[in-house]
Amino acid sequence: MTNSNAVYFQLNRIALYLDIYYSGLKYRWQIVVIHTGSFARMFSNTVIVTYKPLLWYFKGTEPKILESISDSVVSKPPDKSLYPWTQSPVEAEYMISKLTAPNDVVLD
Repeated sequence: MTNSNAVYFQLNRIALYLDIYYSGLKYRWQIVVIHTGSFARMFSNTVIVTYKPLLWYFKGTEPKILESISDSVVSKPPDKSLYPWTQSPVEAEYMISKLTAPNDVVLD
């Protein structure tokens, strides 16, 4: 059985996340999620952040890829009226469509 895991992380915390996720998981690839709404700024507003990385890990045997996966996804701004950290469903829907078959179980 293969389990895939995709996780967002902040660019300035990459070392921390890689250390945490290396325990028992194998790194597969980075998916670049391209922002289309307003952009965040980092480092005293000198860097405009136009994407967020989504790291793809798996556990067990190599994942069965149902069809080719692009390493970038154009996202849409989510509705943050209920919760300020809401993420767009676009990239999750994309990854799920590429990595699961009908009736597979997906955990969030």
